[in-house]
Amino acid sequence: MSKRAEKLLANPVTSLDSLTPIQDAFDRLLPNPLAIGIQKTPTKIAALEKEERDKIVIILCTLKQIKPRDENEAILVAKRGYPIKGNLTAYLNLRLQDDTDDIHAKVNRFDYPEIAPDIIERGRPGTCLYAIRGQLLGHRGNPGDTFKMIRVTGATYVGDLDHEHSTEGQSVPGERDGQERETAA
Repeated sequence: MSKRAEKLLANPVTSLDSLTPIQDAFDRLLPNPLAIGIQKTPTKIAALEKEERDKIVIILCTLKQIKPRDENEAILVAKRGYPIKGNLTAYLNLRLQDDTDDIHAKVNRFDYPEIAPDIIERGRPGTCLYAIRGQLLGHRGNPGDTFKMIRVTGATYVGDLDHEHSTEGQSVPGERDGQERETAA
């Protein structure tokens, strides 16, 4: 073996510390999920099946994208044919990511005032870790369609992938003190 190879193998340091950095961060920050009221076993995104539609799931993830939207944006009104009346028109599109996959998620306009403002204010996509509670949705009746998403009904901020910004265990309204909020039908 060459001296260079011996030197590299003696101190094998890479930029990739772990193959599962998100799960490792949750293990470090949340050794006991019961501490923040998680009583259901979290599901990996890759394990979600379209056939499990309407199933309530808990996902430990980071938010890859945070996109506030409004139901009365011109393109949505044009598709629907009419504007939504009233004050509840804001919603939040999210992209949840764990070490296995990512999935689209939405905080609907009825849950937005309770859940979305803290997520938007905290921001930092790809950095903040959340325990997300939601309902698995997907298209029915079309066997070839693999679309699936999560309708978010609760979110708890757990901490950050890095220690720099972490303020562990802050609850986002919608799931506090282990009590689950009623979900809108």
